[in-house]
Amino acid sequence: MDNGDGSGMIIVEEVEKKDFENYCDDIKKDFTENVFEMKAEDAVSFGGENAKGFLVQLSYDIESKTLTIITAKNEN
Repeated sequence: MDNGDGSGMIIVEEVEKKDFENYCDDIKKDFTENVFEMKAEDAVSFGGENAKGFLVQLSYDIESKTLTIITAKNEN
């Protein structure tokens, strides 16, 4: 969903952890700048920026099997 400002958010339910990990690995290939990763007992997150200035953040809740994808255009 695009909010009109170049940003958007998608929530996907019933995502298996292995599917999230595979998707995250694919995203990491393109979003290699300003990277952050977080792993906790109940959640995993990744964020980064690509060469075109687009930002992505992936958050996965292990218990609920919910993947949240947030995108935005870096205006800096």
